[in-house]
Amino acid sequence: MNWSTVDLTSIPAGYRAMLFAYVEHGREPPSIWLTAILCNDLLGVLEHSPMTRDRGIPDAMEVLNLLQAAPMECWGSRERVHKWMRGGGLRGQIRADARLQ
Repeated sequence: MNWSTVDLTSIPAGYRAMLFAYVEHGREPPSIWLTAILCNDLLGVLEHSPMTRDRGIPDAMEVLNLLQAAPMECWGSRERVHKWMRGGGLRGQIRADARLQ
């Protein structure tokens, strides 16, 4: 699976644009729930789930499944998430790579 071909329709509609903007541009997710998923913070996922508890975990797992196609550097810990945002996401990496050439 490649990030450019990922179908985001399997996650709640309100979170699609947030996840895309985060991965592509390094924008800070305005959702505490999505940020908790990106940081591997299970307690935060449970505490801030906008869905009922019976949907919060499956939806979080679906986001994690989709993140398997995203660069490993953009999720997994709070440090990685902050570094990804500072770097401008995928677009920031592309710009940095172009400057090096």
